[in-house]
Amino acid sequence: FLGLNPASNDYASGHIAMAYTGLSILTTLGDDLSRVNKPALVASLRRLQRSDGSFQCVAFGSEHDMRFLYCACAISHMLGDWSGVDKDKAVDFVRAC
Repeated sequence: FLGLNPASNDYASGHIAMAYTGLSILTTLGDDLSRVNKPALVASLRRLQRSDGSFQCVAFGSEHDMRFLYCACAISHMLGDWSGVDKDKAVDFVRAC
């Protein structure tokens, strides 16, 4: 998720759906997300968005579709920071579906 090289470690990159799930659980439990590294998450979202506006689930060669666009938007909303999402491209992707 943070752009690490998974070839050096099978577990070196995260998955956008798991980031969404983790943040959802924390907010459901009443956490204020103050201990979350928000800048790193936002930077990761930027790297996961493809030129067509969709999002891939991991940094190195993966599937990409509406599920991961939803995760990116939900993460951005929970963090209160949309700078990791090119919203115009995301809208274009949704319209093209």
